[in-house]
Amino acid sequence: MARILGSFTLTLLAGLVLGAAVHILTIFAIPHLAERNAYARFGTDTGASDLLFPNPAKHPPLPQPDPAVAVAACSFDLSKGPVVASARLDASFASLSIHARGGQVLYALTDQAATRGQVKLTLMSQAYFDEFVADSEEATATNTLRLLTSENSGLVVIRVLAAFPSEMPEAKKAAESLLCMTQPQAPRS
Repeated sequence: MARILGSFTLTLLAGLVLGAAVHILTIFAIPHLAERNAYARFGTDTGASDLLFPNPAKHPPLPQPDPAVAVAACSFDLSKGPVVASARLDASFASLSIHARGGQVLYALTDQAATRGQVKLTLMSQAYFDEFVADSEEATATNTLRLLTSENSGLVVIRVLAAFPSEMPEAKKAAESLLCMTQPQAPRS
């Protein structure tokens, strides 16, 4: 009887460990295996700003969206060179976040980082940054925030709060001001 109970306990324990491992691996694999992730749904080739909410006619609604927040996104691809993301932040509260293609948050900032209502962020690889610092006098003379990333593509997402329903047009305008442009590379001399 003790032998049967021991083998049953061992089998039960092995099954629980195997089940837990399968569940944990599945949870970690879902973002990498998902075909309809945020980048696939909202990324654009042009990097132009795209109002995500409130605009249910153009995009399927986000899960449980906040009706007081206007959200826009633009995509970036660093394989073509550094990308400058800029937006006007005249609203009461706005946040800008940079997400990797897989969904990881790379960086986030709020309207407090804006200079005279404008936020400008340059996304670049370490190799380009080293070249930029070596070849440019404006490396320190600009008020552009530079972000070094090892990710080549992803999304820049802006969320703008409309504290009152009457402020939603201004919030949409601020969200739609988001623009991601590939920075022209200067010819090497």
